Amino acid sequence: MIAGKGDRTAEVLCDFFSSVFRTENDTVFPVLSNKECDFAPEPPNFDLDDITNRLKKLNVNKSLAPGLIHPEFFMKLQIKLHIN
Repeated sequence: MIAGKGDRTAEVLCDFFSSVFRTENDTVFPVLSNKECDFAPEPPNFDLDDITNRLKKLNVNKSLAPGLIHPEFFMKLQIKLHIN
């Protein structure tokens, strides 16, 4: 068997990574207690002026909103609501 410089390098790297990384026990998890949340957010409050302003500024050439609703739908909604 021929031992070369590469074998020594591999041994040094193995020793280094063995000292950095440690083996952990994957079977034991800490028990977490149940936490009660007393935070109750209030529902959003929109008035007609806010909705009107947002619909007027809408750019129908943009991509879908996070709710996957196309901006053109909102433009048609504006027309149906007679918002000028």
